[in-house]
Formats: sequence, C-alpha cells, structure tokens
Amino acid sequence: MEEIEASQYRIPKGVQGKAGCVGTVVEGECIATGEPVAIKEVDLQSKRYQKVFQNELYAMEKLAGSDKLVDIHSAFVRGDHGYIVMEKLDNDLLHFVLDKGRLEEPQAKEIFYKVLQAVKYMHDNSFSHRDIKPENILIEMNDKECTVKLCDFGTAKEFTKKEFVTGVCGTVLYCAPEVKMRIPYDPRKADVYSLGVLLHVMLTGLFPFEAQYTEKPKPDDVPDAVIVYDMLSKEAASLIELMLRPSPKARISLQEILKHSWLKKHHKAAKVKLRDHIPHSLSTLRQKLNKQ
Repeated sequence: MEEIEASQYRIPKGVQGKAGCVGTVVEGECIATGEPVAIKEVDLQSKRYQKVFQNELYAMEKLAGSDKLVDIHSAFVRGDHGYIVMEKLDNDLLHFVLDKGRLEEPQAKEIFYKVLQAVKYMHDNSFSHRDIKPENILIEMNDKECTVKLCDFGTAKEFTKKEFVTGVCGTVLYCAPEVKMRIPYDPRKADVYSLGVLLHVMLTGLFPFEAQYTEKPKPDDVPDAVIVYDMLSKEAASLIELMLRPSPKARISLQEILKHSWLKKHHKAAKVKLRDHIPHSLSTLRQKLNKQ
C-alpha cells in the first residue's frame, strides 16, 4: 500500500474508504503517537466541494471545544485535495442500527439524548447542522458508557435568532418539508424535523414514510410522514409526531423536546464539557483558501 505523509499524519492512498456526499473518509495514523485517526479527503477541483470544505472548516473553527461534536485535530491541503483529520470512533449510528434491526427504547433514549445535546450546543452557538442523519453520528460503546458525537459540518449554517435561511441541502429522506419546498425557513426547526426522522429510524428501523413507495424518491416526491405506531410506546410516538409536523410553527422546538415526558424522567440536564484545544490550522487554512 502506497502511503503519503502530509503534516503529522500518515494517509493511506489507494484504499477504499467510507464515501460521503462530498468526501471520502479513511483511517489514518498520527505519525508521532501511532494513534488511529479518521481522515476526510475532499476533491477541491470541484468549486462546490471546495465551498463545502471551507464551510466545514469555518463551522468547526467556530464550534471547536465541545465534547458533543467530533474532535478535529488538523486540516491541510495537498495538491488538489483537502484533508480534515478527526478523532476516530468505532462505528456510526447507521451501521449500529442496521446491525440490530432497530433499537430498544432505553438504549435509543440514551443515544438520542446525547445527539440532542450536540444539536443544542450548535443552536446555542448560532449554527444549524442541516444534515442530521445516522451516518453523521459517530458512536463508541464500552462497559461504562456510550460515546456519541455529531460530525460532518459541510452544510452547517450560521444564523441569527430571527433569521430565516434558504437553500436545499442535506439528505432528502431527512429533509423538512419547507426545505424541499425551497422557501425561507427556520434552520432550527428544520433540524428538529430531521431529528424526528432519525428517532423513528432508530426505534423502528424504518423511515416514517417507507411503506408509501418502493423506489428511492425524488426530492419533491417524498410524502408527509406516516408514523409506525405499533412499534412505539405512546410517549415515543407522541414525541415523534410533534417533531414531524409539516408546519414549522406547529412543530415542537428543541427545548420542548428536552422537556418531553419520553426524555424528561430519564435524564437530568447535562452540561457540555469544553475542550481547551482549538486547532490553529483550521483558521489558518481557511484564510489561505479564501485568498485563492
């Protein structure tokens, strides 16, 4: 296997990694410590991908420090490819759910609560994620605890409290109706809708509209959500129903989700731990790319 060295990391070349919408993630290694890392590679020849890469650097620079988001070690450009070096966790939520078929409510509750804390941290810092889905949630289990972290901030959006945003982004099966309608929308409420689809998938192994079509839908063809009630407790179904309301005004807020009975009686409010380390390379590289 041919390897190239860039910065402080060894990146395997010619190895098939986990493909995302914009880049490919492979397992690399910190040369100094031998620690395994996840390295996202993005082809910067595409103007669209370059914009997403720069946006991810900007978002992570602004949001760096939370233990609820994946830790970014470094970022650099080599040739016509950009690289983001991240901590490596054992699994993502998609494969975790696929392996089990669906999650029992106590386990789903623990994981979902931690996802909510990550999204809340972003919203509290004036960012929406806009692509919440199981593939973008990393998970690692051991005997003592379950570590859950949100990742992939290429479509994250900075906003003001009263600002509505525009632009279709994210993954169609998790997109809120107002996003697909291409009208100005509250990005926080759009994230809530995606969280509703996520929770339904975690608890049932199905999308909340899966029974209505047999082929992958086009963006404008995804129907309104239909919840699989017979696989859910009344409290879980109630929460999902509130999150998947088509009207953003009628849709529950993130703060209200955290107070919902399905979650409230099992969890006390947890403080987000902050890290002191903010990768200097993110700011430096982003400024360099902006000058090109």
